[in-house]
Amino acid sequence: HSHTTHLRVPHYEAWTGFIKQSRKGAYSAEKEFDDFWEHYHLTTGTRKVNVGRARREWNRMGQEERKQAYDYVDNYYYNLKDVRYCKQAATYLKDKTYLDED
Repeated sequence: HSHTTHLRVPHYEAWTGFIKQSRKGAYSAEKEFDDFWEHYHLTTGTRKVNVGRARREWNRMGQEERKQAYDYVDNYYYNLKDVRYCKQAATYLKDKTYLDED
């Protein structure tokens, strides 16, 4: 009796160091989103909800906007008047909160 086992390894290319040329951009945006997602929730202490909506917003953004969104998280959170009203990451991205003036 022979059994076949299939294993799925997410981001296999990154683990092995072999990133296909055509996937580099896609992988980079995915990794950047994951970094943003972790940074946002570590900084704000909010629940990780609506990841699909946040990822869609992230994918609509350009490279410079993504950098601004990531870099502004600390400033956004530490300038909230009441942290109970901290936005979800998806809303933060959709509202383009990172473009707000202090």
